Amino acid sequence: LRKFLTDWIIDNLQPLYVIQNPSFHRLISELDSAFIIPDKKGIKKVIGNAYNYTLLALIKKIKLKTKNVSLTTDM
Repeated sequence: LRKFLTDWIIDNLQPLYVIQNPSFHRLISELDSAFIIPDKKGIKKVIGNAYNYTLLALIKKIKLKTKNVSLTTDM
């Protein structure tokens, strides 16, 4: 469940304080009373690990499968 929670936070651009919300705690408790919601520090660690994994996978994919790359940012 920790991975699904982290994916939900990342995919939906949720602020990290969402895990401190009492309504969120009640929802999770109803879904799985045994699940312990990680604290903000724990979620940051999991998000950091996901970022590092994704970055390395992206770099590997770019190196192996592309000739040219163009990167832009939307502002």
